[in-house]
Amino acid sequence: MFLFGRRREKPLAGHTKCPAERNASAALRAAEDFIADHRNGVKVLGTDTASCAALKETVDDVLAQLSPAEHSEYIGDVYKIAAYGVMHTPALVIDGQVVCTGRVPSKNEIASFIKKRR
Repeated sequence: MFLFGRRREKPLAGHTKCPAERNASAALRAAEDFIADHRNGVKVLGTDTASCAALKETVDDVLAQLSPAEHSEYIGDVYKIAAYGVMHTPALVIDGQVVCTGRVPSKNEIASFIKKRR
């Protein structure tokens, strides 16, 4: 039945996954370990777009007003972003919890997110 589906090829003996899949799963496990070790703090997840940079600047401005000693961290690694479960960037993470994704919230919203989580 060629027209109704693709033929599935049998995998070679001893080969269950291609090397790229094994490397991706190892990178994802390493990203999950990183997240488990670095739960505290304010993080901006992004992929180097204008909206990601805008969120980083806005978060830094709010943190300068609320607690001058604290700084945000920018995470651009795709595997770490995926380990947080984020599908749309930019995203804001406070103490290990994703509070906003896919948009740049206002300064008042960011301040309320930070006050709620702490």
